[in-house]
Amino acid sequence: KTIASGDNYTAAGDIIEYEYLLTNTGNVTIIGTGTAGLFEVTDDKVTVTCPFTPAGLVPGDSVTCTGSYDVVQADADRKSVTNVAKSGAVYDVTNIESNEDTETANFGDTHRPVISLTKTGTVDMTVTGRADVADAGDVINYTFTVENMGNVTLTNITVEDTVGGVTVTGPPIASLGPGESDNTSYTGQYTITADDLNNLSFANTATATGTPPEGDDVSVEDEEVTGLNETPLIGLAKRVVSGPTSVGVGTWQATYELLVRNYGNVTLTDVQVSDDLTAAFPSPNTFSVVSVTSSDLSVNPGFD
Repeated sequence: KTIASGDNYTAAGDIIEYEYLLTNTGNVTIIGTGTAGLFEVTDDKVTVTCPFTPAGLVPGDSVTCTGSYDVVQADADRKSVTNVAKSGAVYDVTNIESNEDTETANFGDTHRPVISLTKTGTVDMTVTGRADVADAGDVINYTFTVENMGNVTLTNITVEDTVGGVTVTGPPIASLGPGESDNTSYTGQYTITADDLNNLSFANTATATGTPPEGDDVSVEDEEVTGLNETPLIGLAKRVVSGPTSVGVGTWQATYELLVRNYGNVTLTDVQVSDDLTAAFPSPNTFSVVSVTSSDLSVNPGFD
């Protein structure tokens, strides 16, 4: 957008067009100080172009010079652009300086500091050994994308874990201009627990905070729910731990051990173990159960 000198601008990228009116207010003809007598204007922000005036200016005559300035984000942050200009001339061999003239263009909008945060979690299932099943002890790795959604620069931007559990690392982001984002400065990690697996997910919230050029800090929260696949697996192993030992004519005794293991990633309840000994000792063999013991499961007192 191109605006006239002194008008309001509303965003970085606007172009302010300046006009500089040089008037001979004396009573003798003057010429410019530049090459071939061209008039020149010195501006602390703008490159100024003046028309070709080799004959100089007679008393009361004027010449108009022009220049343009590209508004930058810092101008929006401080709400104004002020520049100072002056010119010079020569009479005979005497250098003459003009007065300085100051012009201010204002930010024709309100500061709207807005920050956004996107938190993304990825499960690393290789930490505990099994690459295809999420186990307690595996981790969730997080990335954090912070974006400036407002119209002013945000500085000293930080990301923190809000509810606890996730270790967030990274230095403060020095600054983000409007529309800029950062997805590398901050990372996070969380170690999965058995409770998380039983719940089939882990939910966590992070907060990003930034400081605008004026006013209070702005913050935003983002919750990430990472799903954890349920993988129920159970295993059983049986072995003879003693015997068979003769305990009478034609009678032998053996002791078996049965090991039940949870190979999945969720807690199993109502676990039951049954053993059909008729499969091991088919008719005409006979057998009886002497005793059953367990330190983990309740024993069926009927042994059936």
